[in-house]
This record gives sequence, C-alpha cells and structure tokens, in this order.
Amino acid sequence: KRGTKEYKEQLNKQWNKMTITKQPEMIIKPKNKEDIENIINACKEQKKQYTFRGRGHSIAGKSIEGEVVIDGMDMKDMEVKGETITISPGNTWNDIDKALQIQGRYLVGGMVSTTGGIGLAIGGGIGWLSRKYGITAQYIEEMEVVMPPNETHKKAYTILLDKKKTIKEKELFWAMAGTGRCFGIVTKMVLRTMKQEQQTIANLQVQYVLEEKEEKKRKEKCKELVERYATFLKETKGEEYTAYAFVSQSVFIIQAICFTTF
Repeated sequence: KRGTKEYKEQLNKQWNKMTITKQPEMIIKPKNKEDIENIINACKEQKKQYTFRGRGHSIAGKSIEGEVVIDGMDMKDMEVKGETITISPGNTWNDIDKALQIQGRYLVGGMVSTTGGIGLAIGGGIGWLSRKYGITAQYIEEMEVVMPPNETHKKAYTILLDKKKTIKEKELFWAMAGTGRCFGIVTKMVLRTMKQEQQTIANLQVQYVLEEKEEKKRKEKCKELVERYATFLKETKGEEYTAYAFVSQSVFIIQAICFTTF
C-alpha cells in the first residue's frame, strides 16, 4: 500500500523516474492469470480503476496510472521450443535474447535490453532489425489474454488468441498486435523466431549540431539533413540498417547499425 517501504521500492522500478510522481493506492503482484482475474473482479466490485505493468517501460508512465497497479514483473516463465519462444510479462529483451542465442535463433526486438518483451510486441515493436524484418508484432503467433468484464461476461475471463486458429476473435487478435494494452492483459505470448546467422556488428551514432540561431534557418537545415538522410537510406545495402533519426532543438542525430553475414 501507499506509504510503505515495499510500495516505494516497487514504484522506483518504473523505467522513467519522472513518472513516479503518479501515486496509485496500491501495487499488487500476481503470480498467474487467475490472480489477475481476481484482482480485476475486486476492482470492479470496489469501483477502482486499475492498470497493468509488465516491465514498467512506458515513457509516459501509463503502467502506473489508476488507483490499483497490477504488477507482472515477477511473472517470468519463458520457454524456447522449436522455432517459437513463449514469454511472460516479466521477461525483458535481455532475457529473451539470451534464451534465443543459446538455441541459435533471434527475433526482431527492442533497442533497450530492459524493455519488456510483451509490452513492446503489443505496441508494435521497432528494433535494430526492423528495416529488413519489420516489427515485433508481425511475429506474434499466440496470446493468452485476461479480458475485463463486459456485456456477455460478468467476471474477468481468459481467452487464447491464435493467429492460425482464431476465427471468432480474429479482429481482436490483430487489434491486440499493435494496440494491445487497450483491450486486455496479455499473460503469455508465443512468437515465431528466425535462425541466427553468424554476423559481425557495428554500431554508429552521428550527431550534427545545429548552429543556426534563427528558427527559419534551423528548419531549412533540418530539411536538408532529412533529405540527405532519405538519400542515404536508399543507397544502403540490405544488411545495413538505420534504426532511427531525430531532431531536437539543437542536434540532429542518426543511430545506425550495420550487420555483415559470413
């Protein structure tokens, strides 16, 4: 509960420390989907708003909004089986990468190792390999989802969304794979992985300081840099990936990574 030592410790696990000014009444740590269903039902009975936190990597602090935070950080079951990996809310991309590397496989994942795997995937998921292989959400095969009470269900309930078998909930599957936090709580996810080839990797960050003081000239320079960046993208080879480029008030930054297969 708010005010206890344990509460403060759990709140400080939020990735963006600027958001811990949000103070939910309590943080509850479930062990499984049944616990989550019971918490949701209790919140409904007591008319309390709740939210779910996986690894707490929401920049805007969405994972600690509401009166009750359902904290899934301790739910860490994970299994690599054949060409797929099954993950839970508490698994980070560091956990996932390590597990897959042992099996000689990989997956389009996050750029930050502490990001939660499920949270990234249901939000789309852009990573170092996205330019060639797309987003993480494309590789979702199954999702176990705890749904809130609705017109046909008076209590919270769990459904399995399977990309290959789902018929009735087909639209829900594709909605979850990109905007998932709007509909339910994903407690397990199965993702398709790829065979890992031997590679060398080079990481590059280019920063261009905008010295133009006038806003109009700074915008013109930014436009020029973006156009040059677009040309650079067209000229790069398939094994070279530019992760992102962005402009602040004074700096234009390109973060790139290059893979060479051998």
